Amino acid sequence: PKFVTKEEHEAVALRRRQVEAEAIRQRNEELRKKYTSFKKEAEQTATKDDQTGRARNDVHKEEKIEYRK
Repeated sequence: PKFVTKEEHEAVALRRRQVEAEAIRQRNEELRKKYTSFKKEAEQTATKDDQTGRARNDVHKEEKIEYRK
């Protein structure tokens, strides 16, 4: 086994922490991108569904009006 000085040990630990921190940053960035993409897709789907729902509801409103006459 090689004995390392206190400074060498600290340098190795610092490098290891930097690598871990970079990995965490990358993972968080990927998760943020996925979340943003998912949120955007959900908003588009909700808008599309809302527009389709309105059209469907408008048809039903017309039918209800006809029944009331």
